[in-house]
Amino acid sequence: MTEHVLSSGTTPPGPATEFDAPVTDAGRVLLERIAEHLPRIRATAAENDRAARFPTETFDAFRKEGLMGATVPAELGGLGVDRLFDVGVALQYVAQADASTALALHLQFSRGLTLGYEWRHGAANARALAERMMRMMVAGDAVMCSGIKDHHSAVTTLTPDGSGGWLLSGRKTLVSMAPIGTHFFINARTDGTDEPPRLVSPVVRSDTPGSPS
Repeated sequence: MTEHVLSSGTTPPGPATEFDAPVTDAGRVLLERIAEHLPRIRATAAENDRAARFPTETFDAFRKEGLMGATVPAELGGLGVDRLFDVGVALQYVAQADASTALALHLQFSRGLTLGYEWRHGAANARALAERMMRMMVAGDAVMCSGIKDHHSAVTTLTPDGSGGWLLSGRKTLVSMAPIGTHFFINARTDGTDEPPRLVSPVVRSDTPGSPS
């Protein structure tokens, strides 16, 4: 096999395979830009692990360079990476430097993909919200986190507050990227309405009282 070398000089640690190279131009741009950060990610991984410290500096750099919006459609200012394969290739290189950084970054990339789908195919209100969120991702103003796993003592619920708004109540045991998150997509169940319960994902800003931050 031939060795796959990026223009930055970064190479995979093992023999190159067909899984080492993106299949789209947007994916190649993402990988080249990610590669510029790999030496720093690799150099700080062990110390961050020992100190149980989130790699905030790395993600600050990603935000400044627009990489947190890599999977946002190009029409909205993102890199337009829309192939899961290309996302996986980029994350593979990051994981070789530091698996924890790759895990956190994949959550942002995944959110860009799902918001992109909502922007193209969702209802009008969902499209408007998705576009607003994605433009903020591209600008580096939004880090999209997920609050998924409920505490065993309660199910997270979204109920009418009696004044036209909603009250989110619950406790999560797993919240992705909480140290740097600006917006949290919270898995919840509707309650207190005349309709059957539904699964919903309300978006909560990190400065909201009682938020997961």
